Amino acid sequence: MVAIFFSSYKSDLYWLQALLFIAFFCSIGILLDNQFNRYVGLSGVLHGLFVIGGRWEMRRYKLSGAMLLAIIIGKLMYEQIYGALPGSESVAGGKVAINSHLYGAIAGGVFILLGRLNMIRGD
Repeated sequence: MVAIFFSSYKSDLYWLQALLFIAFFCSIGILLDNQFNRYVGLSGVLHGLFVIGGRWEMRRYKLSGAMLLAIIIGKLMYEQIYGALPGSESVAGGKVAINSHLYGAIAGGVFILLGRLNMIRGD
């Protein structure tokens, strides 16, 4: 889904680097969080990729990029205050690791920052 929306903005190498960076960051966060014996899923990575995608979307389409980022930030705020979105645990088939979403979004922001500092290649 992320590739359909954002793959044209950057190279496959860039998106692979982003995916691996965010997955690593989320894994460390969940490990340190110590709330789960095991974690299964990529929702944190998806949140991070959407943050990065929203950044690139804003370069071409300011309104839709800004809306995407606002939706992600609003969702993260809701989850941190009230917990998982209604119905998401039944869809996921278990407890939703909402902190992984936060870790993924933060990792996406850090990845963007590293790119701006010319520490990420893959244009």
